[in-house]
Amino acid sequence: MSTRPFTLAAALLAAAVPSHGQRSAAPVVQGGSAPANAYSRAAASPPARGYTVSPAAQPSAAGPAIAAASTAPSTAPPTTPPPGPPPAHLAALAALDCMIQPHQVVQVGSPAPGVIDSIQVDRGDVVQRGQPVVQLNATVERAALAVARERAGQTGDTTVATSSRELAQRELIRGEELHQQQYVSKTYLDKLRAEAGVANGRTDQAKERRSLSTREADLAAAQLEQRTVRAPISGVVLERLMSPGEYVDQKPMLRIAAIDPLRVDVLVPAAAFGQVSPGMLGRVTPEILNRTAHSATVKTVDRVIDAASNTFRVRLELPNPGNAMPAGLRCKVDLSALAMPLQAAPAIPVRATAAAQTSQASTAAQTTHTSTSAQATQTSRATATAHPPAPLPPGAAGRPNGAAAPSVMAAPAPRKAPLPQAPLP
Repeated sequence: MSTRPFTLAAALLAAAVPSHGQRSAAPVVQGGSAPANAYSRAAASPPARGYTVSPAAQPSAAGPAIAAASTAPSTAPPTTPPPGPPPAHLAALAALDCMIQPHQVVQVGSPAPGVIDSIQVDRGDVVQRGQPVVQLNATVERAALAVARERAGQTGDTTVATSSRELAQRELIRGEELHQQQYVSKTYLDKLRAEAGVANGRTDQAKERRSLSTREADLAAAQLEQRTVRAPISGVVLERLMSPGEYVDQKPMLRIAAIDPLRVDVLVPAAAFGQVSPGMLGRVTPEILNRTAHSATVKTVDRVIDAASNTFRVRLELPNPGNAMPAGLRCKVDLSALAMPLQAAPAIPVRATAAAQTSQASTAAQTTHTSTSAQATQTSRATATAHPPAPLPPGAAGRPNGAAAPSVMAAPAPRKAPLPQAPLP
């Protein structure tokens, strides 16, 4: 018997059995039926000669994982956002540049024109409100005050008028008695009554003149007081602008600054508008001296934002007992500690959803699938090089790529192929 049929059977077995002694992991059904699913059939069949394994045809291990992730309930614990930078409205109120300025600066002038007689203070002197600082020439005013006081002290006119009134009253009383006794006429009685009225009027005039003289004395004293210029506020003399002997009309003579309390001006970014209100406290730290933080109170907040700088002005009041801190210092102010909180919605805990889990599982499965495909391709190439495949049996050339061969356990016994006939001579 010829051995060729056995050679063909061996070729069929070689095509059906995987390389390197590996058996198919697909489940085998008795009776030679096909594998249970396409993924197992594609994985169990080695690539035929002349065909390559496509990554899309390889089984994906992410299929069951994706299905389980999409249907499994979310059991991830709630997470909180990681700590980050402070909110924008609080960051905008921390370490702001500011300027410490005098609470008030006054240019001292004269209420009346005149020549400066003397200036009683100099630059840097501390003055109190109402303290005399400049004296103008007041010779004429002093004389006028003396005359007015002398006139107001005169009582002769009042005494004469009072005596004349009393005399007229006595004569009128006697005339009425005589008229009742018919010793005098009616005309004489009318004359006495008229003289009594005139005497009363002269007495009133004398009293009015004396009162007017008193008022004139007060006016002269006020005019004399205007020749003495007093400090309108308590503070420090910043500058002396004129000297004795100069004529003053409308020009200022001194500049005085009030430095208790001090004024702190700060430009706040527009992002913090609405977070600062009058009455709040801030920490002011000067850039020199002992750099100690001081507490200041917000007094005014501008209601208009500067469009050019995108800021608004806030003014604070800083107590300065004893004038210990000078004005004109640069400083830093912190308003974030006492800023009003923003009205925000309650935070919602972040939970892992089924869609997020599915996306993560799909990404991991795609990575695993790519790696498995690359390894399968390299293994196939190495096997083809080391062990060339046996010649294909007749009819196997038309088999589609990836088609499964009959299983070894379920394959029927090989049939004897007809012997080839020798060609006729």
